[in-house]
Amino acid sequence: MKDRLSAHFTLAEMLESPRGRGFPEIWKQQCNPPETVTTHLGILCHQVLEPLRERLGWPIVVNSGYRCGALNELVGGSATSQHVRGQAADIRLKAGFRASSEGEAACEAIGEEWTASGLAMPRQAPSRDGWLWMAAALMANDLGVHQLIHEYGVPFAPRWVHIAWRDEPRGRLTAIGRWTGRSYRHWNSLARMAEAMRRAA
Repeated sequence: MKDRLSAHFTLAEMLESPRGRGFPEIWKQQCNPPETVTTHLGILCHQVLEPLRERLGWPIVVNSGYRCGALNELVGGSATSQHVRGQAADIRLKAGFRASSEGEAACEAIGEEWTASGLAMPRQAPSRDGWLWMAAALMANDLGVHQLIHEYGVPFAPRWVHIAWRDEPRGRLTAIGRWTGRSYRHWNSLARMAEAMRRAA
């Protein structure tokens, strides 16, 4: 089984789970995914994560990629979670992005595209992972994103970003956090979601 799934992402990081490591039987299952899952992870890395990393010019850290069924149950994941099929990842940017020349250039370019698209910028500069979410939201259609979730934190400053693909993507934009009443809210356009976030910020 080939360990490298794409130029910058490995199978090992897509399987990693500090929580799962504490349970030997679960960890054994986690480290032996079905071939279909490995295939899905390769598509996720090639079609979604690599283009996003290239856009930002900065390493993306995978908090959670694939979850075997037992691990998904252990962490309280949805029974229909795309993590179980290897089609989703919870991601964040490696520290140092905003202070780097790469980050400065990426933020400027993303900000220009944001305003050129008729989207109002947030009142305060987005967080490191806010820029990650903004880039993913702008690229969602081209990446074939099935679901993009701004998870917890505050508007334009998620604690992490959930991104998932599927052969027939629906391009759904979602957020959950205190500002959404701790329940999932969905939008059918980036403009409407961005405005709701800007008002809540």
